[in-house]
Amino acid sequence: MKKNLQYKKLAFSLVEVSMVILIIGIMIVGISQGIDLYQDVKLSIARNLTKNSRVNRIPDLELWLETTLDDSFISSQKSHNSNISKWIDINIQNSSKKTVLQSNTNQQPKYILKVFDNSLPAIQFDGINDNFPFTANFMNGESFTIFVVEQRRSATNHIYFIGGGLGEFHLGYSSSTAIRVGQYGSGDVNFLITP
Repeated sequence: MKKNLQYKKLAFSLVEVSMVILIIGIMIVGISQGIDLYQDVKLSIARNLTKNSRVNRIPDLELWLETTLDDSFISSQKSHNSNISKWIDINIQNSSKKTVLQSNTNQQPKYILKVFDNSLPAIQFDGINDNFPFTANFMNGESFTIFVVEQRRSATNHIYFIGGGLGEFHLGYSSSTAIRVGQYGSGDVNFLITP
C-alpha cells in the first residue's frame, strides 16, 4: 500500500512541475510579445509623425530621405543588416523623385533595425566607403538647407554618406572636426563642429 502512495505523489509532482514550466513559458511568450507590440507601436507613431510632418509643407522641397516608412526602401532590403541599394525619395511635392542608388554592393550601407530609441530603424554606413552617389545639378548656384539626423561612430576623415565622387553633391565628414557639404571640387563648404 505504501508503494502505491509513493507513485501517486511522484506522478502528482511531475504534473505540478509540468504546470509550472507551462506557466513560465506562457509568461515569457507574453512578455516578449508585449515588448514587440510596444516597439511596433513606437514605429507606427514615428511613421504617422513622418507622414503628417511639416516637412511635407516646406516650399520647394526637393528631396526627403528617411528610414521609418515602408516606402523608403525596397521591401526585400528591410530586414536587419541587409544591404541598401536604393534609398527612395518620399517627397510628395515632387513627382520626379530624386532617389539615390548604390549599385556597388561593397559600398552599400546596411539597414539596421531598432537603433533609435531601441525601436526605430536606421541606415549604417561602414565609415570606409559606403555612400550613395548623387548628382545634384538642381542645387548649383542655389541656396539650400539640409537637415540630417545621424550619429558618428568613426573618427575616419573623408567619409560621405551622400556622394563623395568628383562632380557629385556630397554630404559627410571632411575631418574629425568638420562636416563637408557641397559640389565636390567646386563650392565646397566646410562646417566646423565641436567633437
